[in-house]
Amino acid sequence: MQFHKPLLMILLVCASASAAFAEVPPKHSANFKGNYAEMMKRTTSPQLAECVATGHDLVARSKLFDRLGMTDVEIGEATISPTRIDVPASVRRQKSGDWRDIVLSCNFRGGKLVNIDIMNP
Repeated sequence: MQFHKPLLMILLVCASASAAFAEVPPKHSANFKGNYAEMMKRTTSPQLAECVATGHDLVARSKLFDRLGMTDVEIGEATISPTRIDVPASVRRQKSGDWRDIVLSCNFRGGKLVNIDIMNP
């Protein structure tokens, strides 16, 4: 199968654009330890706790959102593999009552969180 150059370029641009939304995890805030400890009360997975606590840090620095929330049911619905965790959750738009369903996605390499993303479900 032979690709034409314009089609191949479009595919490469689309692939790189979709991967560009994942962010390097932010530096841990002063609230990280508390958020992590709270999550460890709700789950037995240290990686899930790290993902959610880092998600709180990411949202706290966001220009779009100011709150991250999830229920125990949503935490229980998290998809966990050795390299990726996806957690259903909600975010609130800055200074509004507008909540939006999202998926908090964390990628791990060698047990270390390497990137985090807020995605539409």
